[in-house]
Amino acid sequence: MELNRTSENHQRKRFVVGSCLLLCSTCVYIFVALSVFATDKYDPGEISYSTFLPPESLNFSRERAVAISPNGQHVVVTLVDDTEASFLYVQKMDGSEGRRLPDTSGARGPFWSPHSDALGFFADGQLKIIKLNELSATVLCNATEGKDGTWNKAGIILFSLQGDGPLYTVADTGGTPSEATEIIPEYLIAERPQPRYEVAHQWPYFLPDDNHFIYVSKSTDGEQIAYLESLSSNERTRLFPHAHSRVEFAPPGHLIYVSRSTLVAKPFNLSRLVTIRNSSDIPIKNNIARNLDGEAIFSLSRNGILAHWEGQNTLIWLDRNNQAEIFTQLPGEHDQPRFSPDGKWLAVSLRLEPRDKPDIWIYNIERGTRSRLTDAKSQLNSHPVWSPDSQKIAFWSQRPSGLGVFIKDRQTNSAPFLTFHRELDSTGVAFPTFWSAAGLAYTYRRTRDAHTNIFLITPEQTGQIPTWQPTTITSDIHLPRLSPNGQWLAYVAHSFETGRSEVYVQSSVNQNSRWMVSDSGGTAPVWSPDSDELFYRRSRSLSLNEHESENPLAELKVVQVTAEQNFSLEKPKILLRRHGTNYDIAPDGKQFIQVDRQATELKLTVNWKSILVDWKKKNSPTDASNSMGS
Repeated sequence: MELNRTSENHQRKRFVVGSCLLLCSTCVYIFVALSVFATDKYDPGEISYSTFLPPESLNFSRERAVAISPNGQHVVVTLVDDTEASFLYVQKMDGSEGRRLPDTSGARGPFWSPHSDALGFFADGQLKIIKLNELSATVLCNATEGKDGTWNKAGIILFSLQGDGPLYTVADTGGTPSEATEIIPEYLIAERPQPRYEVAHQWPYFLPDDNHFIYVSKSTDGEQIAYLESLSSNERTRLFPHAHSRVEFAPPGHLIYVSRSTLVAKPFNLSRLVTIRNSSDIPIKNNIARNLDGEAIFSLSRNGILAHWEGQNTLIWLDRNNQAEIFTQLPGEHDQPRFSPDGKWLAVSLRLEPRDKPDIWIYNIERGTRSRLTDAKSQLNSHPVWSPDSQKIAFWSQRPSGLGVFIKDRQTNSAPFLTFHRELDSTGVAFPTFWSAAGLAYTYRRTRDAHTNIFLITPEQTGQIPTWQPTTITSDIHLPRLSPNGQWLAYVAHSFETGRSEVYVQSSVNQNSRWMVSDSGGTAPVWSPDSDELFYRRSRSLSLNEHESENPLAELKVVQVTAEQNFSLEKPKILLRRHGTNYDIAPDGKQFIQVDRQATELKLTVNWKSILVDWKKKNSPTDASNSMGS
């Protein structure tokens, strides 16, 4: 009995001593951290970069998953072998040889345990975990479409059970999942009159207290908002919109996420769990690449290591079910894809190297080969448009002699034929837009003009400067596309009713009749081959030039068109939720080709916080200490 009491007292003393040591060390750590971060002298160390390459005969999976362990000692990726089956591959950060984790066939969405000794992942419609030193995985529960997870020190895993719906929790020992968040089908946001319709909560991430977590709420209109919630309460706090990736916390006070295509750091007060008002988001990396599902992937460790994907603008196929695959593995920055009317060719504006000027290239779709139509050298060539017989291409070119619209036969080596010329110092630029049986159309606007006009070069006028008359449309016109049957003209114009750019349709014969097609902003209209559908990108932008943005976030909508006697439109429906505006529809009407910044290289950055320090020194030296110590 006495022995037990002595042992109990000894354990109690050991616990007290250990607690005191832990408290003291914690206080010292906090003091040092705050004193360091509260000065402009904070130096996270010399920044360095490297590229992660998969072992020979292996490739990255289409999801391009990557996760760095919290302690920064390991990085895990999903790779595929010759069988195209994905699996987890763990690499030590010290450069030693990596290894394939056993029993992880079909794995996707890996995430680390808080102690960096195990991984959670999804495979075979189940949520599983595997320890680094074990040979088999443990099934925790069913997760038919699960792909996102986060794991806290209390042994709770928060994850998405399916593509749409709320988040769920399950113990890391297994069990029945429980709902952790609630989908609100319809609710109002103060700054907008229309209700928001939630469909999914994704990308959960536990904050250091292991109770509060951040996730991204997706709605039917493609809007993505970051929210803060906790396991102990179902009350949630709206943090910020435009969260196009998971949101991670970087000590001592920043939330890291991808907004559109830029990885940014948002100042965050961890003790009060609020973002810092009147503070600027700090850009960390631009042009973050995505996987084939359109998701931007990055990962952080606690000791200052960043993993992210870089890539290039390439072409992908998209079907009506949002299934994607790479169109070409050939290198180059692609833009402005246009199918030939016969469906055999694809013209693109292409840069082989980032510093090159773009040229017009032609893909043979059946063979997957390509050939150069123009030779840039000292000129710039873009905006390809096909002739109705699929034999010629019109394009815009900037040359030493001036700006102009040129035509070139795709089968001959003859020089491009100039159809319209404007001197370099002129205030106007003409871009070809479509080519019908009636002639080649292009848009033209001079600075002194109030409106953009559409002009038509008829076959008889080609080869000489024609006499043009502006159209009678009374607002700016952008991105006009004529329906394949030649009856209807779709274009983008500013709406004084909605205060933003919208898609309109008017008769190609009667210019006084027009209909607004988009219901909440629109750009980039494209007709289906049979002229009974009109596709466009939804856009919240007020700018008519949003199509020129590299990566605006806007879903693809479709409108059913009936024009047998009188023109009529059905209500627009969301077809695909996908980045980008540069796209075209294949002549079969079933697939789309789209420019997408695809992930090609996995980059690792050590001491990435040096980017924050440098930014603060250059942009807000007087507030650097306040922001770093928030």
